[in-house]
Amino acid sequence: MSKIVMKQRPHGFFSECHWLLTRVANEVRNNRAVPDIDSTKAFFLYKNDEQITGDVDLRPHFFNVTTDNIEELPGDVYTYGPTNVMYKADFTDNVNLIDTPITKAMFENVYTPSDHIKTTVKDLLNKYQFDLDKTCYVYYRGNDKLARESLDVPIERYIECLTQAKQNGCDHILIQTDVHDFYESMSEVFDNVSMIDETWIGISQEKHVRKAIHRDLAHNSDILDNISALLSSLLIGAQSNRIVSNTSGFSLFLQLYRCLLYGKLHADDMILYTRDPKISSWESKLPQYK
Repeated sequence: MSKIVMKQRPHGFFSECHWLLTRVANEVRNNRAVPDIDSTKAFFLYKNDEQITGDVDLRPHFFNVTTDNIEELPGDVYTYGPTNVMYKADFTDNVNLIDTPITKAMFENVYTPSDHIKTTVKDLLNKYQFDLDKTCYVYYRGNDKLARESLDVPIERYIECLTQAKQNGCDHILIQTDVHDFYESMSEVFDNVSMIDETWIGISQEKHVRKAIHRDLAHNSDILDNISALLSSLLIGAQSNRIVSNTSGFSLFLQLYRCLLYGKLHADDMILYTRDPKISSWESKLPQYK
């Protein structure tokens, strides 16, 4: 059996997950087997000093580590581009290529949530009492990512998509973002908007002390709990009625879980990006909003 070694890198959680996904998928394509994975150095940003020194493997904290035999399963692993596996802004048009027995088994082998994460999801749902059948889950990644033109989607586009979701039975909007002003803006336009406080660091009644899970907060004493809550938030979103998101590693895994683990991918899910790299906004006539 081949082996993948994850090195210590100062990369975000879903960047690490995508790095591993590409290599596992290539191994499955070539050898019809999930490789052995050494992840003791992975998820460096989310370790404290003791965990770094002791080479504590955090992957079992997030995911069940299994190596089920998938050799005889039919299908293939869909790839998009020369190096990125399944990394497309919106792969709903290619769901028949992605939702294959071998891809599903590969994903479940590597990314089935751990019992700890499943418990966190259950606890959050019990606390907030979300009705996921009537929830539109929104992911907005801002800050440094807005330097990428493909992510620079104007807020009016989100409003348009959420208006459509509201008209189609989504009474509740659940927002996951690293920009608190985005949450404030959506709350001014729509009723029944919420977010999961546990995905923020330094939470209090004063919004100016809210901090997103980000590189400058690496090795914070609560960072492991916060990133666990963020993954749990993604899993909650993957089970919701609709999703609206800009492109990112988070949105990729949001779609993968939605498609391969929960079977909830919907034709009205919206993955937003600037289609023309020469422009930084959508060119469309939108109605006026309050």
